[in-house]
Amino acid sequence: MITMDGTLYNTEINDVTQWCNDFYDKKFAKYFTKSRELYKRLNSNTRPISDSELNYILIDLPITLFDVSEVLSQTRVSLEVIKLRAKEQATELMKGIDAKTLTEKKDSVAVQMVDANLLIMSYESVISRVESEIKFSQELIMGAKKVWDSRRKTESANPVGLIDSISTKQSINNLPDYKTPIFGSEV
Repeated sequence: MITMDGTLYNTEINDVTQWCNDFYDKKFAKYFTKSRELYKRLNSNTRPISDSELNYILIDLPITLFDVSEVLSQTRVSLEVIKLRAKEQATELMKGIDAKTLTEKKDSVAVQMVDANLLIMSYESVISRVESEIKFSQELIMGAKKVWDSRRKTESANPVGLIDSISTKQSINNLPDYKTPIFGSEV
């Protein structure tokens, strides 16, 4: 019976996972740390999210996503370079292999290209993770916008604050003169 627990490959799995996490932390984690914290604040039942935190989500986070997109684009370029070089390497290996059939040649090349394929898969994994974080941040922005809008609607329906004394004085000055009747005389 075959076991599917992966214990045979634990070391490689851990190494690849560690590499992916290190690469993500080095290039992308700084962009998403604050948005994850603010998501927790948005869902907090004990202390509601502040207007300044909502302001960060609505104004600063979209700008941060542009920075992420630039780094993600560079990472995609790196991945494409790796893929092209791996293909070139596979072609060179194919030429140098003496085998009876094309299938034997391809199998031999595949075995020799394991490291390159692991690197490609690792880059694709990190890119997928970053794309998920971008989607998460976009959803966070939309959720924050709903909270912001509902707070503004509540404030406009139920205004709380000081009365503007300047506008009150101006409206008093705009009142017409009122003549009081003198009792007993006809005016």
